[in-house]
Amino acid sequence: IGEIVIAAGLILSVCGAYLSWTIMAAEVPYIAALHRSFPKQLSKQNHNDAPSSSLWFTNLAVQLSLVLIWLTGSNYNTLLT
Repeated sequence: IGEIVIAAGLILSVCGAYLSWTIMAAEVPYIAALHRSFPKQLSKQNHNDAPSSSLWFTNLAVQLSLVLIWLTGSNYNTLLT
């Protein structure tokens, strides 16, 4: 039974970390848009006060990076350089 409890705890932990990382990554363009460093479009929020435009922008940027890594056969460090 310990194996099941540990696996469930691990799944819950990974899901929580993924959610918090997504929200934290979306906050950067949102705050930059509020300070007029990024386009004003990224400061829009939905009815739950979540930065929806910034979330879309962040997720599209991550997906584009993953596709580029896949197409080039390189790793993330090569993409950065």
